[in-house]
Amino acid sequence: MSDTTIIGKESRLSGKITGRGDVEIHGHLEGDVEVEGEISIEADGSAAGDLTGRRVTVRGAVKGDISATERIELGDGARVVGDLRAPRIAIATTALVRGHVATNASEARAPRATNGSARHAAPAKEEAPRARAPEARPAASREVVRERESTRSVGRDRESSRNVGRRPPPPAVVPVLKKGAKAVQKRR
Repeated sequence: MSDTTIIGKESRLSGKITGRGDVEIHGHLEGDVEVEGEISIEADGSAAGDLTGRRVTVRGAVKGDISATERIELGDGARVVGDLRAPRIAIATTALVRGHVATNASEARAPRATNGSARHAAPAKEEAPRARAPEARPAASREVVRERESTRSVGRDRESSRNVGRRPPPPAVVPVLKKGAKAVQKRR
């Protein structure tokens, strides 16, 4: 069994945590966490920094990137602003995430580039292939595109002919207020 570092509810810690054991956060942490074990941010806990571990469980708030070698789990009420990278990621329906989510094993190991930072730069070989310009298409491809466009226009003509004699939808109803009525509403 590994050692567990617990940051209590009333504690505020600033700095970097590294080690082999587990970390359980009930208070507030400002700094990065890099451990070989598990990281747990409880419902009353928060962290502002990057988290890296074998498994990461979040029930509180995190502002920073989260990376795991096995699994990331965002429980009910979790709030994360940052990127998630792990082979397996579980997100509860009431959890909120604002950031990039990568479950591919190769993406999970290579951090994504942020703000031009060299330490977060992804290898160049993982770049997505670029789309060819339209003029670089073979002639057969251009003919297929023209056929598709012509069938679309025929479909639109049929749609417009079906609507002949039908009334357009009524305009949106906007309430008309008497002069000075807005000022009365603001006072309430």
